[in-house]
Amino acid sequence: MHGQRRRSTLYTDHASRLLTERHCSDQFSPSSPLLSQCSHYKEEQIEAQVHKTFPWCQIDKISQVNQPSMYGMYLLRKKEMQLQNFVQEIQLYHVTTQSKGITSLKNGLNWRLTKRSKFGRGVSFSDDCDYANFYAHFSSREDNRVIIVCTVLVANKWTVKGNSGKDLEVPPETADTTISPNGRVYVKYNDYEFCPMFVVYYRCKHEDLCQSRYFNGKNGPQSIVGKAKIKYVPVVDTKLQKQKEERQQEQQLLKQQIQWKSQQQEEQRLQQEQKRQEDQWRWQWKLQQEENQRLQRIQQEQRQQQQNNNGCLIL
Repeated sequence: MHGQRRRSTLYTDHASRLLTERHCSDQFSPSSPLLSQCSHYKEEQIEAQVHKTFPWCQIDKISQVNQPSMYGMYLLRKKEMQLQNFVQEIQLYHVTTQSKGITSLKNGLNWRLTKRSKFGRGVSFSDDCDYANFYAHFSSREDNRVIIVCTVLVANKWTVKGNSGKDLEVPPETADTTISPNGRVYVKYNDYEFCPMFVVYYRCKHEDLCQSRYFNGKNGPQSIVGKAKIKYVPVVDTKLQKQKEERQQEQQLLKQQIQWKSQQQEEQRLQQEQKRQEDQWRWQWKLQQEENQRLQRIQQEQRQQQQNNNGCLIL
């Protein structure tokens, strides 16, 4: 029993090191908090990826996920799948409420709890954050939401046709993933073929869906659309806008501090290099002086010896 616990600890520690390398951040450990602040570089990278398909998303903050045991099982599953097929590792997004999101991070995204199964009874992901956000709003009216950024393993895909995905519990043939006809939805059925990496916190009111590329006046919630097509001009949330401006100012200040620190380090390096060169010059000058003195002593001794020899000849 003790040996088994020891192996489990070593396995989790190894997964923590691999997760640290992937995040390019500070060292993770099994005792680290579930969510932690990601690096400035990663934050900008994830924000750019989200805004690429969801430009009107007002991001509050971004955290990175520390689940080494789950990540370790994900890597084992990846190796297992690679023995049979060519496996793609792609980044996809799962949108849910903040309250459900924390539970999903602790226990994993559970395909067994799926209620809506248009494209299969599994965990649904999308490569489009706007799409994921738009259709997630039909299941909940909670404004505080999260985008769970996941790395997902995909080997064999099967495209759902018609209503064939509603009661689909297992993908047909050798497929491990089903996708929607428009290619926006990916459904996974097996545990550890996906792993959460980052969590993006944001707010999205129900009426804001009019800004979505997927809103056409017919597919929106009844509270927005009613019986007629309308155009809605969203009211800017001044509090969120202020928070975003403050975050931008903090990021700008952080950039300036990093630049100043880099400049200081470069100046110190140049000073050290200059001092090293001066020390080397002094050392060489000292050696030259010592060599000159040695040669002078030799010449003086030779002259003295010559004078002594001449004196002996005269006698």
